[in-house]
Amino acid sequence: MDKMELKALGKINLGLDVLGRRENGYHEVRMIMQTVGLYDKIDLYLKETPGITVETNLYYLPVNENNLAYQAADLLMK
Repeated sequence: MDKMELKALGKINLGLDVLGRRENGYHEVRMIMQTVGLYDKIDLYLKETPGITVETNLYYLPVNENNLAYQAADLLMK
C-alpha cells in the first residue's frame, strides 16, 4: 500500500492580532510565529476503496466530517 509520512510542526505565536470574524465562523488573523520541535505525525495511505478514514490516538477528536483533516482531504478529493 502506498504511504506518505508527514510532520505537522507545532508553533508558538510571538504576536497575534485578531482582525475579525469571517462568514465561515473562523477569525481573520495577523500573526508572527515560530515553529518548534514538537509535531503531530500524519500518515496518508492510498486506499483501494473510495472514501476518507481518519484515525487518532486521542478519543476526544472527531474522526468524521467535523475533523479538519477530514475536511482538507475531502476538498483535495473534490
